[in-house]
Amino acid sequence: MGINFSSMLTELEPEIRVEAQYVLYRQSLFLPLIMSKNTSGIPGLTTTFPKLGNMIAADVAETDETPETELNPDDEEIRVSEKELNVPITDMGLEAVGPDELIKMVGELLGAGMARKFDRDIAATFSQFTKKFGTAGNALTPGTPAKAVTYLVTQEAPGTMFGALHPYQALDIKESLTNLYGEGTKTPPSEMKANEILYQYYIGSLSGANFLETAAILPDANADAYGAVWTPRAIGANIKKLFELEYERSGKKRVTHILAHGMWGAKAINPLWGVGMFGDCSEPV
Repeated sequence: MGINFSSMLTELEPEIRVEAQYVLYRQSLFLPLIMSKNTSGIPGLTTTFPKLGNMIAADVAETDETPETELNPDDEEIRVSEKELNVPITDMGLEAVGPDELIKMVGELLGAGMARKFDRDIAATFSQFTKKFGTAGNALTPGTPAKAVTYLVTQEAPGTMFGALHPYQALDIKESLTNLYGEGTKTPPSEMKANEILYQYYIGSLSGANFLETAAILPDANADAYGAVWTPRAIGANIKKLFELEYERSGKKRVTHILAHGMWGAKAINPLWGVGMFGDCSEPV
């Protein structure tokens, strides 16, 4: 039975892999919102990301020589580390759920687990931004992201602005906005904004940045956390291996371990093009 089970799991590997990769790309909020490099197949554990500043054209008289604008980019190195998931499947477990359900169940578990880890690693870079607003123990207000966006505009940070908050920080923003706009006595556009901010995971477009809420932002011991506003070139991810799958059979224990492997690293590579927002994210009472 053990040999047949192991063989069956091996046959299911392509389907589990496809399901897991689909879930990973679907559930990771931050993967499409940052600058990433695929370094698979390239020797070495580190890679460099360029830090390119903005340029501006100059007025030039008709007979004057065009002045040079130097392009001397700095760079940031990002080193990868290993990420692992180990899901044991017993022979009895397979018999209980069947191969079709196993593909869906294990694929979702592995894909979602790797997506959560990737998003947590990206969220951990929010504290690396140069500019920060907010204080420990105090709730964020709608004015906090407005300040963050204004700062990025003055820095001429290139690209679309995105924002992310811990769900309890997002709740404070939602309550402030719904109290302001959702009384039923305001104009229709304001009432539409009150409804818009209640969409799942999407707080709304605040001051020009598209805000999401995610539990990938982890609070510290005092229930405070860093949310952020950033543009894609503010954060870099060195992705050597986003997802790989293998099996390890223990015949004596009648269990097969399905192993998911990842290898990546993340860092704020242009810290002036992101803003941290530090504030309370304690559970509401």
